[in-house]
Amino acid sequence: MLNIPLMENNINSDDKEALIDFLRSSDRFTNGEKVKEFEALWSDWLGGVILFL
Repeated sequence: MLNIPLMENNINSDDKEALIDFLRSSDRFTNGEKVKEFEALWSDWLGGVILFL
């Protein structure tokens, strides 16, 4: 059996605060501006691959 360790937690306090701020200020969690921003950044990170429509 493989003994592969789990990844260490990489969510820092700034990430948590950003999430809390978003949850407090928005009632739209899907298809909003932050989702579009994430999709564009992810696509760029992958080399410009279009993953989402």
